[in-house]
Amino acid sequence: MKTLAIFLVYLAGALVLGAILSYPLYGVLDAFTQVRFPRLVGRMGMLVAVLGFVFLLRFLDMDSREALGYGLARREFIARVAVGGLLGGLMLGVLVVALVVLGVRVPAQDVSITRPDLLETVLAGLANGLLVGFIEETFFRGAVFGAVARRHSVVSGVVLSSLLYAALHFVKPVGAPADAVLWYSGLVALGQGFGQYLAFSQIADSFLALFLAGVFLALVRVRSGHIAYCIGLHAGWVLVIKVAKHYTDGDTGSALGFLVGTYDGIIGYLAAVWIILVAGGYIFYGSRSRGKMVFAREPARFLTGDR
Repeated sequence: MKTLAIFLVYLAGALVLGAILSYPLYGVLDAFTQVRFPRLVGRMGMLVAVLGFVFLLRFLDMDSREALGYGLARREFIARVAVGGLLGGLMLGVLVVALVVLGVRVPAQDVSITRPDLLETVLAGLANGLLVGFIEETFFRGAVFGAVARRHSVVSGVVLSSLLYAALHFVKPVGAPADAVLWYSGLVALGQGFGQYLAFSQIADSFLALFLAGVFLALVRVRSGHIAYCIGLHAGWVLVIKVAKHYTDGDTGSALGFLVGTYDGIIGYLAAVWIILVAGGYIFYGSRSRGKMVFAREPARFLTGDR
């Protein structure tokens, strides 16, 4: 599919360029501070992708607030982000509680819950969640979904944007240079970042959960006509995951450990089932209260505001 291919080529180019630029930048930074080279490669790829995003949107004729899902007035948009955040936090909170009850995660022994620590953890998780939610939802549910849905169909937009969303979570540059960083070390680290796909069975559960999360967020985008709820939901999820990983431990040896994946110790098969149930309830509620959800060949009315 041509539209998806454009995004793939763009991302590949950004990652490669970021990997190459990491070499001279590492030489500068290493003189002042310690920095992990693989992490620098990943951050540079992301930076290049962000800097070129405006030009990509213009090329795809997606450079408008409405096309990206930002068509609401600012105050209304912020309010719906907040609502989405509360619902996202509740949704992931239920999952974390279930994991603790099942013994898959246990309270951390070396961390005590104090008011300053809790406040710092929550604020850090909220800031990280909003940043991640804004960037990823603008790209995946805004640009990728919007471009594919406009040129093909809503179904194609939902499926392909969700596949790309899940896939990129497992592309992380890894490994450290043996002796010294060379001009091609970034490319080596980037190539090793795809190594997890050589043992796909080990990440299949987390991949499935992330794919279904993408599908759910795309359905919210279709139903609402904007990405405010998507940003909020995503931010709420990240917040709860950050807090849960701070105050609980995984790898408990529980017989139910297969319910979570190796990605973060929280999302996995149980999360996949929970997302399906929530998405099913969302579709049923939407069909009963606002009319049957339709996946159109020409989905313009789904992309320009609330139905």
